[in-house]
Amino acid sequence: MHSSESLSLDNPFWQFSLKVYQQTSVKECCLLLQNSQGANVNLLLFCCWLSFFVDPISHEEFKQACDSIGVWHQQITTTLRQARQHAKTFSNNVWVRSFYNQLLTQEINSEAYQQDMLYSHFSNRPLVFKKDETLALRYLSWLFEDMGVVVDKKLNLQLKNFIDLILNTFTSY
Repeated sequence: MHSSESLSLDNPFWQFSLKVYQQTSVKECCLLLQNSQGANVNLLLFCCWLSFFVDPISHEEFKQACDSIGVWHQQITTTLRQARQHAKTFSNNVWVRSFYNQLLTQEINSEAYQQDMLYSHFSNRPLVFKKDETLALRYLSWLFEDMGVVVDKKLNLQLKNFIDLILNTFTSY
């Protein structure tokens, strides 16, 4: 049974994401890439997790995993995020604040489900910690190229900075 078929969405990729995303600098960089380039934060984190814990994969395997969450991300997660952001403008109302918090919880659950779907593609592979910055940059470049975004010098520098920020959040795992 794939982990996505169970009730728990906890897995090593989710734990990695929770650990690195709690760092303000990582969160800000993720949101910058999301807002400026249209990147899915889960896929940004996935690129790093894959490169640090899973033996190298092909571009086809990478694309297949990323594509598996596309519809869910677009129709569910993005819709929840937009509703939450709109509800935030009415946050002076007690009921709306409570509703906002429920939307936030559901958005996080939706993110966890996306991560579980991504993890399920590689859950049968052994996890070995390695700091492969070159592989991380390759996966991030694939991600942006598959989105139709040209990885120019400026974006390449942002991606290298993103990788460094994540590496700085832990010394061992």
